Order: sequence, then C-alpha cells, then structure tokens
Amino acid sequence: MGITRADARMLLEAGVRRPFEGDLLEFGRMTVYLTPTELDRWAGEEGYRLHPAEISLSLQAPAAAAGCLDDTAFFGRLGFDRVDSLDVDDYEGASFLQDLNQPLPERLHGQYDVVYESGTIQHVFDMPQVFRSIHAALKPGGRMIHG
Repeated sequence: MGITRADARMLLEAGVRRPFEGDLLEFGRMTVYLTPTELDRWAGEEGYRLHPAEISLSLQAPAAAAGCLDDTAFFGRLGFDRVDSLDVDDYEGASFLQDLNQPLPERLHGQYDVVYESGTIQHVFDMPQVFRSIHAALKPGGRMIHG
C-alpha cells in the first residue's frame, strides 16, 4: 500500500480546498513514493502551504534509497499533528493492531479528523463493518479519503 505521485497530488488539491489539521488514522503504513523536493515543488504549484515537520525517509529500503519520505513525515508536512496507523499485524510497526472485520475498539471512536486508506479495505471481507469503523473513528465533521 502506498501513496503514489497521483495520490499525493490529489491530497494536495483536497488540502487546498479544505486544509488538513488535527489527527489522521491511516489503514496500514503507507509507502510514500515522492521525495521532499517533489512535495515542495508540487505544493508550490498547487498553492498548498506545507507545515514544518521533521523529514524522515521511508521505512522501505528501496523507497528510502530513492529519497522518498516516510508516511509520518509526509502527513506531518500536510498539516497533521498526529499520525496513527492501524493494521492487522505489526510487520510495519502500526500504532494499533486491528482486524477490520471486527468492530473498532471504543478507545479509537471519535479520535480522528481524517481516516486515509489506500488499498487496505480491499482485503476485508465485511465491508459494512469497515465503513462502520471508519465512521466511528471520525470526529464530527471528519472525512474519509480513499487513495
């Protein structure tokens, strides 16, 4: 799962219309396929004001070798204060372990301004439960973004 260059452009466009802030929950840890320089250039082209954030490279060796950002740096630059991740297992260091076929734990209800997913829910059998969990995780007025 990852954030392609097209996904990054889509997120920048969405952020111009309604700026990102607050807390984000990503389903899975995203591999980001763009460098800090590309993000800076594209943000300038879109008129998006990036936020200061510590730059760290991808946890995936090939993406890091290409100079690509990691997911927390990417979302931090977009304006999020907190970036959490949720996955069925811990192989990528998710913040929370959760089978999305099951209800979301109450401690995660109403915690996020944005839930972002890019290829995770296609692996879930109980689609109505996934969307109930997304709705539960969002704060009032929050938004779900599919990459």
